[in-house]
Amino acid sequence: MPGVNLALRTASTAASSPPPPRPSTPIEVPNDEIFVDEILDLDAELRFDDPINLTPPPAPPSDDVVTEEEPEIFVVVERMPELIGGLQTIQSKIVYPEIARLAGIEGRVMVSFVIDEEGNVLNPVVVRGIGGGCDEAAVDAVRKAKFTPGMQRGRPVRVQFTLPVTFKLNVSEKNS
Repeated sequence: MPGVNLALRTASTAASSPPPPRPSTPIEVPNDEIFVDEILDLDAELRFDDPINLTPPPAPPSDDVVTEEEPEIFVVVERMPELIGGLQTIQSKIVYPEIARLAGIEGRVMVSFVIDEEGNVLNPVVVRGIGGGCDEAAVDAVRKAKFTPGMQRGRPVRVQFTLPVTFKLNVSEKNS
C-alpha cells in the first residue's frame, strides 16, 4: 500500500526458549514391609439347633418430646406491620447526640429488626450508620417504638423489618 510502512519485529529465539530442565535424582524407597502369614487354629463349634434369644432393638425416640422451635420470621406478609403513630413517633423519641450536633453530622441510619406477634421490636441492629452516636440513638428510638403486628393467613407473625431513621439539624443548630 502506498504511504504505509510496515515494520516487523521478531523476538530472538534465545530469549523465548525455556531453561533446560533440572536433572532428576532418583529417590530410593526402602522396602521395609514384611508380610507374615499366620494360620489361626480356632476350635469353634457352631450348633444350629440351639434357640436364639434376640432382644428387640431399643424403640426409636418418640415424637412426644416437645422441642421448642424458633418461630418463622417472614420478610413479606399479606399485611405488613405498621408503626403506631407513624414515623413522627420515632422522630420524637430521638435524642440527637451532642457530639453529632457539634460536628454537624446529618444523615440516615438504617436499622433492621424483627417485629414479633405482639408488635414489639426485637434485636434492632444498625445496617448502615453515620456515626457520632447517631447509630445508638436510632436503635434506642426504634426499640421504644410499637407496631401493629404483621399478618399472614389471618394470624399475627414475626416479620423482618428495616426502617430509616433520619438525623437532620435545624438551620439554627447548623450555624451555632
